[in-house]
This record gives sequence, C-alpha cells and structure tokens, in this order.
Amino acid sequence: MTPRSYLDGRVTVTTLPACDPAEASQPPLKRLLLEKGELAHIHNADAPIMMIAYTELRTGKPRGNHVHRRKHEWMYLIRGACRLIVEDPDTGTRDEIRIREGDLISIAVGIAHVIDPLEDGHAIEFSPSRFDATDTFPHPLL
Repeated sequence: MTPRSYLDGRVTVTTLPACDPAEASQPPLKRLLLEKGELAHIHNADAPIMMIAYTELRTGKPRGNHVHRRKHEWMYLIRGACRLIVEDPDTGTRDEIRIREGDLISIAVGIAHVIDPLEDGHAIEFSPSRFDATDTFPHPLL
C-alpha cells in the first residue's frame, strides 16, 4: 500500500488493498470485499474528521476547478474512474492522475484540483476542517 506521490508529496493517491476478512493481519486502511458487499476502511487515525460529503460523479461533468487556502481534503473513490488534475498555483506545476475505485486521494492545502469523471461513479470526501464556502477559490484547470 505505497502511495503514489505528486507535486512534491502534496497530493497522494493510495490504492487500498482488497483483503480477505479471514486474514489475521490486515492493514488499517483496506477494502473488504464481502459477499454482502464492500466495506472500506478509509480513515483510522487520531486526527478528527470535521466534514464528510458524498459526491455523485457524472461522466463529462467535472467537479472542482478550485483551490482551498485552509482545507486539506481527502477523497475515496467508491465507484468509477476519473482523471484528477492538480496544480500548484504558485509554480504552475501540474499533474494529471488517473484514479479508480478503491483509491484514497489526499490533496494538501493550496493545491488547485479538478475531478473529471471518465465513468459515472460515487465518492466520499472528508476533511479535518469544517466546510467553509469562503475557502473555495475558483482556479480553472479544465
């Protein structure tokens, strides 16, 4: 479960391993593919979560095109496939990342981002900060 790192580690993508629930030793973050459906452990830490949001992803309908100056953001892709474009507004350095179901994405404060769904899907977004509409600044990437 080695994260892929972008923009000097300010964006990471970790593909959570699919584990057999009968295995004695399991990582704290994982996907359990059970007969009754998937159970994903996407956060298991002392750090609090102050905001959780569900996001529906529709093909051809990008989400984001903004930057947060105070909010660190996490996203878990439940279903679908997306192109994630991230940019450091200070340097103009950008990366384009393919993400798929089972990926856990961390986007640091100050990184502009847009999620471009390549397939319809679903995601959960969470943050140690409360949602604050005044901390969302347009930054067109698409």
